[in-house]
Amino acid sequence: MKNKRILLFSLTAFLSSSLMAQTGQNWKTIGNSVTATPKLGTTNLQDVQFISNNVVNGTLNKNGRWGFGIGASLPGARLHINSASGEDALRVQVNNSTKLLVTSTGVFQ
Repeated sequence: MKNKRILLFSLTAFLSSSLMAQTGQNWKTIGNSVTATPKLGTTNLQDVQFISNNVVNGTLNKNGRWGFGIGASLPGARLHINSASGEDALRVQVNNSTKLLVTSTGVFQ
């Protein structure tokens, strides 16, 4: 479930027609042709928020800290994951086999 949310979050961010490359080119949902290394983000001290269903689900703040999950708009670490009660916070898999799991109770497996 968490993997699906992260995938959906990523796809929503990149498919949003309101995203702009720093070159001033509008990002297209049918693909983008670029001639140089493209950029996504800000060129000043502003956070970048990733929104779906009008809810902030992720933030890259001006200090380079990433926050994922509802309420993680002010990340308190380089990587900050906030999951809902009863929801596992993190799952890392290799070839569909879980290698690291942080459960809703805080247990590392």
